Amino acid sequence: MRLPIKIFLACALVLLVLAGVAVWSLVELAHLASAERSVTVQTAEALRLQVGIREAVVEASHLEMRNLVFGDREYAAVSSARAARIAQELDRVEELVTTDAERDALKQAAQAFNDFRAIVVRARGLRARGDVKRAEELMQSSGQPIVTRVVSTMDNLVRLTQGSLDRSQTEATEALGETRTAIERLRARTLTAVTVAMVAAVLVALAGTAAIAVRLTRSLRRLSEATKAVAEGAFHEPLSIESKDEVG
Repeated sequence: MRLPIKIFLACALVLLVLAGVAVWSLVELAHLASAERSVTVQTAEALRLQVGIREAVVEASHLEMRNLVFGDREYAAVSSARAARIAQELDRVEELVTTDAERDALKQAAQAFNDFRAIVVRARGLRARGDVKRAEELMQSSGQPIVTRVVSTMDNLVRLTQGSLDRSQTEATEALGETRTAIERLRARTLTAVTVAMVAAVLVALAGTAAIAVRLTRSLRRLSEATKAVAEGAFHEPLSIESKDEVG
């Protein structure tokens, strides 16, 4: 192997060690931060959906009452679309909540909303048969209390989820301190690894230089002896080449 290639490989080995230490440090830092960030984002999304559901249920009840009073199909279509979206968002919230208390509150809200949709179906049936008064009375006597129950349950769910978010933020603050400590440890370990790698590189370079110097000295000694033998007329055979690089 030629001498420049040997030197290049030694330097490349040191660079690979340094790059490996840097990548390892970055991976550990990313792992420390990702878990807390994921929990916070998930809880914030659950809160946003819960507040939206609470408002949407009230709007849906108002739209349905207008539909029963005026018999306007547009109100009915908008109310049905709103109810379908609320059902989808309730399913989405179920995927995001993290505590048993939240799941229980969500289950109560979903059941109350299903009861409201059943009342809407009955009221629309009465309206279709021309019994507008009974349809309105049904919505007032049965539908509105259910809407109030849904809103109350969603308010409770929001409080529970907000509590989860507060706890997550507290844990994130504590984790931040731990992360800073971990960063300091990583920094110290990285500095140690870099120092060791640099010392190793210097030692390798010194060892390589010493080896080359020894080989050069040996080759020069043999060349000097051969030159002296030629001058004295006692040179009988050519020098053999024992190495494949430039030193010989």
